[in-house]
Amino acid sequence: MEKVILPGNANYLGIDGCNFIQLSDIFHWDDLRHLKVCRIQSCDEMEWIGKDGEIVLPSLQKLCLYELHSFKGLCKENVHEETLKNLRKLCIVKCQKLKYLIPIDFLENNLKNLEEISIEDCYEMENIISGDASAAITILPNLKKLKLWNLPKLTSICPGKLACDSLREIQIIDCPKVTKLAFSINNVSPDGLRIIGSEEWWETSEWEDPQLKELLQPCFESDELYIFSDMFREHVSWSDLLKEKMVNIGKLEYQA
Repeated sequence: MEKVILPGNANYLGIDGCNFIQLSDIFHWDDLRHLKVCRIQSCDEMEWIGKDGEIVLPSLQKLCLYELHSFKGLCKENVHEETLKNLRKLCIVKCQKLKYLIPIDFLENNLKNLEEISIEDCYEMENIISGDASAAITILPNLKKLKLWNLPKLTSICPGKLACDSLREIQIIDCPKVTKLAFSINNVSPDGLRIIGSEEWWETSEWEDPQLKELLQPCFESDELYIFSDMFREHVSWSDLLKEKMVNIGKLEYQA
């Protein structure tokens, strides 16, 4: 496959309806080193962002993946420590073969700057973070928002505890199997945290520390009124992004 040459200062990349398995099939990684935002949609053969040992998108801050029906995960194996090291927001929607998003060993050197995880309509997803169930604790030091919508097979967020003392918002909506929550948020003030879900989910949810659930009760908000306001905010945010000047290359678009 002939590779696409992008200007070295490209900071936005949009891909829609192209056939490739991973990004290095159609791009040279050096051309993508300065990308800040990447949106990939309706690329039915795509399985991974990168493969073994590659330095993948070290400057990227926002990654949005939509309707990738063969997508298996971010990186296949042996992730380089520079890969996605500056990623702030990760958004996954309608990736129907995706079962596990982030290997637990990926978090040891990568994704330390991740602030938001948003996953919607991935019907086969079982775990957000996968790995050894004996792992004592998983740390995402800067995670502020966790949004999980319509994931019917999701059973857990991670093996062991998830430590995220920066957390400000948790949305768990239409994820009926996520009832046991092992968050370590000891330094989070209840005044600064929102927990959004259905009334039924909140009543049946089991927190590792029962006293923590009681402490966080004032943080809970029913999803009935929240869903539409959140959809509106997401639409406005994405529309503002698309107002930026783009250059089209067939089904690719980029901005320098």
